Amino acid sequence: MDFCLKVCTEIETLFKLILESSKFDYVNDIEKKRKNQNIVIYREIIESTYQLRNYMLLVIPTKQIIYPLKNLIRLPLNGSNVIQNTNMINLN
Repeated sequence: MDFCLKVCTEIETLFKLILESSKFDYVNDIEKKRKNQNIVIYREIIESTYQLRNYMLLVIPTKQIIYPLKNLIRLPLNGSNVIQNTNMINLN
């Protein structure tokens, strides 16, 4: 399997599991949202709770900082569920 596809699949699986958490039982229409999960719901509930856009990964061998979900709240809603990333900082 292509690496990017595998990573995106893992992220989506993680989002689905997070959304099933009882932590979000207070959200209006949560059962409906859990049944019809998509990027809009992930933004609305998960991103707003955990501020995922602020998390970073330091890759020491390449001296880069990656913000893998920085664009999560700004992606165009064109029907795509792909989370794209172009947020890398070179520390050289």
